[in-house]
Amino acid sequence: MGGAVLLTKGGYWGRVLRVDLSGGEVSQERLFDRELKMVIGGSGYGAKVLLQEVPASVKPLDPENRLVFAPGPLQATRVSGAAKCSIVSRSPLTGIFGETSVGSSWGLELKRAGFDALIVQGRASRPVFISIRDLVVDVVPAGALWGLDAFDASDGIKRALGESWASVACIGTAGERQVAIASISVDKLSVGGRCGLGAVMGSKNLKGIAVEGTGEAPVADPVRLASTARSFDEVLIENSKDYLSRKGTPLAVRPAEALGELPIRYWRGETWNEGAAKIGAPQYDQVLKPRPRSCPHCALKCRREVQVSRPAKYSVSPGPGPEYSTLAMLGSNCMLSDLKAIAKANDLCNRSGIDTISAGAFAGFIMECFESGFITRAETGGMKLSWGDADGVLEFISQIGLRQGYFGELLAQGIVPAAAKIGKGAGSVAMHVKGLDLPAHDPRAIYSLAISYATASRGASQSGGNLPGSSLGTLSATNGSNNGAKPRDMRHTEITVAKQQDRAASMNSLCLCKGVLLGGVDIEEMLDLLNAVTGWGWNLQELVKAGQRITNMQRMVDVKYGVGSADDRIPERLFQPASKGGRSNAAPTETSFAQALARYYRARGWDSAGAPRPSTISGLDITW
Repeated sequence: MGGAVLLTKGGYWGRVLRVDLSGGEVSQERLFDRELKMVIGGSGYGAKVLLQEVPASVKPLDPENRLVFAPGPLQATRVSGAAKCSIVSRSPLTGIFGETSVGSSWGLELKRAGFDALIVQGRASRPVFISIRDLVVDVVPAGALWGLDAFDASDGIKRALGESWASVACIGTAGERQVAIASISVDKLSVGGRCGLGAVMGSKNLKGIAVEGTGEAPVADPVRLASTARSFDEVLIENSKDYLSRKGTPLAVRPAEALGELPIRYWRGETWNEGAAKIGAPQYDQVLKPRPRSCPHCALKCRREVQVSRPAKYSVSPGPGPEYSTLAMLGSNCMLSDLKAIAKANDLCNRSGIDTISAGAFAGFIMECFESGFITRAETGGMKLSWGDADGVLEFISQIGLRQGYFGELLAQGIVPAAAKIGKGAGSVAMHVKGLDLPAHDPRAIYSLAISYATASRGASQSGGNLPGSSLGTLSATNGSNNGAKPRDMRHTEITVAKQQDRAASMNSLCLCKGVLLGGVDIEEMLDLLNAVTGWGWNLQELVKAGQRITNMQRMVDVKYGVGSADDRIPERLFQPASKGGRSNAAPTETSFAQALARYYRARGWDSAGAPRPSTISGLDITW
């Protein structure tokens, strides 16, 4: 894979920025051709840093944990879907590999500033933010910003710099107070929510990072890139014009309910047709009147900006509107059908800096705990949370975001510690994998999700690729559609899941938005872009192998932090079929799940404990 020199023709500077906040030290390190081809960038590079630099003895909120911000080679371009950046750390929510991604301009600006990645370590003695202007890096006092929500902090950092166009990644109050589901906000547009990496920023007394650059990273073949990017955009526009661009992800709510995929009543409900109609398209457009927004250079325009003025208690200034996952987890999961209330809940989460998926999961869990008698008003100081209680959910979110009140402290470290504190059987109803709350897709409608949730490197995650689409027949032939799993059949799930996870690992290392999958492009087009930018001349098998390599490196991180086969499981509830609705009389069985998991381990080249075998590691060229 090349020698220890920067041979790559484009896509990279070969330069990593490292900031040690404990001593305020700033340094630069070289990236070489061999390691670039091993990890590509983004998520793959983050996994490499955790493997090399963060031993199991270093806990997520310790100063010596690393927080890695890494774009990929495509951030040297203006390609649709490439306004992404991966953020990786040891997760305070799960204790294992933690990953989230952000859009807007941040990753693009870091690349323009001359860096392929940023590693933050240590802990500042007082609140600070980092300013990166091209190759000039400063650690700036941020005491006046501490205590502000993420949106106000973003504005404050820009004012402090005297530049309005810097891209700012920052935390809200939840990150400052090290709430385990704390998110990272970028430019008041995009949020990296999963895994609680905002708490890692808070543990380092780091309020934000502002970056702006004027450089242009090299591109190996600009003519080929321009042609490939035009074709890429044409496909995206044609395939998404009636979906993402026109209606956005809220269009998926009603079909998901019909399929039985929508989470309802904290995974106990079966149908919610009228409610789904109230929160999905076209009602979403009629009530919230959203404006399409996009990340830079992207043809998809899938984001939605909303504003609510009445009623006053649900008022929302112009800002990001709730997407499918938020509508599902704060809506159907909690039996909330008031779109304006959901928009307000989404805004509260974004401003305080907490993940909307976990926030909705926490609320549903607490509602069930009240219903089951695990929690009473006497314990909560008089507050009760009930299904469909919009105002109660808003107060609940406020407590979590500020880490105040009964619920703010109860859930500060995540759902597993909260269930243990409650006792009385609460642990049996907590819906999570490895501590990460389930996202907004029900595996009883699409069985391959059961294996994906159980084995995903960060815990319950649907980001292992477009699994719903692949099981419904949209998996490309290159990625194995000839052996693809059917929606309600555990046969071949190991093949579908492994291939989709590997594709997702490649995408998260290229830092390419998964929205392009819904726009009809796939790994073949990604390979064309990669080769045009880098000049590597890879064939498809080399890109597929890179995805396999990165997936296995992430698993190696998890194994180092104590993950084994006993952790690769899903909640008992997901083996219970529905009696009616889109997933009636359907669910994986414990036996079929166990058999599929064993087949998955064999397909991966992992041992019975779920660890990659030495022969697998060497065969994938994982070395340094």
